[in-house]
Amino acid sequence: MRNKFLILLLLIVALMITACGGGEAPVVETEAEAPAETEAEAPAEEEAEAPAEEEAEAPAEEMADAPEAINVGAVVSLTGPFAGGGAQIERGYQMAVEDINAAGGIYVEEYDAQIPLEITLLDDESDPNTTVSHLETLNSDQEVVAYLGGFSSTMNAAAAAIAEKNQIPYLGVAFALQSPHDQGLRYLFSPFPKSPDLSDAM
Repeated sequence: MRNKFLILLLLIVALMITACGGGEAPVVETEAEAPAETEAEAPAEEEAEAPAEEEAEAPAEEMADAPEAINVGAVVSLTGPFAGGGAQIERGYQMAVEDINAAGGIYVEEYDAQIPLEITLLDDESDPNTTVSHLETLNSDQEVVAYLGGFSSTMNAAAAAIAEKNQIPYLGVAFALQSPHDQGLRYLFSPFPKSPDLSDAM
């Protein structure tokens, strides 16, 4: 941090010296020289405008190319103590992806196209540390656009913090614990009834 501050300070000093030096040397312009400089500046302005027009056209070309699939990642307990619940969630995710893709995929207005859904599902072995590790892998290697949660509040609570750090939306199913939802997490979503609601229902 100190090195960055020193570099910034030296840069400011160098700019100040350059500015002072430029002010001391008088600039003399003759009538013959002035038009020449004006003509020389005109093409430069045209050249400067040309890249701007190219840059304006570039996003339109990029928008035309829709991705082959929308990648989402799920970390589910397929082994360990929560494997029974995890197996149900795995089947639910697979059925949802099959139904969505059979209907043509998800319509994305940005590309004006139906794009199929692709899911990468990893087993966290009912271990929250493995949940965290797999979510990081899905982000770095698969570049998923969304996370799908697994079974139990223990797994989902660990995952919610990683989703917030990576700024990837997280859908926590089988997630009754209320406290993570009271932390103001912007990327956490859960359609599951929370513990206070379950208490009232009981």
